[in-house]
Amino acid sequence: MGLKRASHAVYDAAYHLVWCPKYRKKIFDSEEVRERAGQLIRDICEEYGFEIEEMEVGEDHVHMLVSFPPKHSIGEVVRIIKSIRPQ
Repeated sequence: MGLKRASHAVYDAAYHLVWCPKYRKKIFDSEEVRERAGQLIRDICEEYGFEIEEMEVGEDHVHMLVSFPPKHSIGEVVRIIKSIRPQ
């Protein structure tokens, strides 16, 4: 990690995000699906300038340690990651 700089801020914050599908159904049951979900999340984070420090996609949940500029709120980041649909 380390200090990151934005135009009017210096920050060093990482957030541990965990989310599960409805009723904790095992929708990430195959390795293929887990890899694809991980790649989609990485692509979204790269596009918006979020830095993934660690990520694990399990069978029924996703763990992430993510850092982002203070101009975004944690709710906004989660909304962005979870709401963008692949084309």
